[in-house]
Amino acid sequence: MQQNISSWFLGLIQEAKHSVFLITGTHLSQEILDACLRLLEKGLAVELLIDEGQERVLKTNTFLFNKCSLLVNKGASIYLVHDTLLLDTYGIIDYSRTGFFVAEKEAYVLDEVQEATLFRKSLKDYENRREAASPYLLEVGDVQVKIKVSETAILRGDQVELHWEVTGADKVIIQGLGEVSAYGKQKITLAESTIFKVGAYNQRQVQLKTLQVRVYDELVITYDLGFIQSKTQQYSSLVNTENYPHVFGVAQGHLVKLTWSVPEAKEVKVLPFGISQDSGEHVFMPTESMQIEIHASLIGLDFVRKIQLLVFPIPVFKELLVKPIALQAQQYHLDALKEREVQWRRDLQDLKKAEHEHYKELRQKMSAYRCELGAKKLNLNRINSFIFSVLNKMYPHNAVIQDKLNPKIRS
Repeated sequence: MQQNISSWFLGLIQEAKHSVFLITGTHLSQEILDACLRLLEKGLAVELLIDEGQERVLKTNTFLFNKCSLLVNKGASIYLVHDTLLLDTYGIIDYSRTGFFVAEKEAYVLDEVQEATLFRKSLKDYENRREAASPYLLEVGDVQVKIKVSETAILRGDQVELHWEVTGADKVIIQGLGEVSAYGKQKITLAESTIFKVGAYNQRQVQLKTLQVRVYDELVITYDLGFIQSKTQQYSSLVNTENYPHVFGVAQGHLVKLTWSVPEAKEVKVLPFGISQDSGEHVFMPTESMQIEIHASLIGLDFVRKIQLLVFPIPVFKELLVKPIALQAQQYHLDALKEREVQWRRDLQDLKKAEHEHYKELRQKMSAYRCELGAKKLNLNRINSFIFSVLNKMYPHNAVIQDKLNPKIRS
């Protein structure tokens, strides 16, 4: 078994160009340590995580302990993980591949391109373990390198600020920048994902460190959505690139599981569930159609992935189907329709007759009114006679007026 694991590790790391991070589980061996020494001679950065069980083995095995001491002096970093057994056996190569050794005949490799979510998860798991660990075999006066960046993920064309701090070294070289002072920072514009490598040297010791900044055209939000069969509890994914993108349907009463991963994001929020983890899973039972939103922010920019989940049967569809069914249920007899048509015709004839009678009545009234006006029509003789009679009554004793009126009256 030991020989098989060593051979597998050797095959995994032989194509590395920049860095190798190893967790050997309980299988630390001379062959693995020798392979790491050869990588250091080629200028690659090497990191090794061990647990307290492996530390006890090294204390009792002087040969392996000296190999580890030589690794540290040649530039490797060994970290001791406390209070946790490292049962996993895997290696991360050039920030792009992770190889897992499960058993003698069971091993697999995760590729950053084809298995992006799982690969990023394995890398982040390693970085979290390293962050919680402490340097192993580090002595006062040894070369120590600390390197960090303002952002580990940026958009293409944006700037990142690189910081470094080195102690115990006579010379510091950063790949791409050349020889630099022991302390410093530099703003750099990146057009593609970049691995920064720092080498620090003195007369007896070397330290090599790497750090990657990923460059994206946009922030990638990966997810999976599916339902759990109520009887078998079997999970079935709904995500299919052939379907309409990000729109899925599930029958009412089924549990739904959502998994997501946005490891590069600085802040993540999954709505309407109010979850703020950058990766995880959530199981729920929807009662109606809903919209799920995965919000992620990176360097001040917000990205969102909207997912439509339709729950069948949809109530709106039901309402639309009720009306035709109700119409079909109503029975209209042909005789009844004909009888109604005859009644409508009779009503129309009565209405026309009533309108005609009303019209005749109006014509008669108008004729009578005109006749009345014609009977009372005034002519000039009658008007003159009326005026003369009024003047005669007003001036009965006026001789001049009487003289003029009397002839007209007599005539």
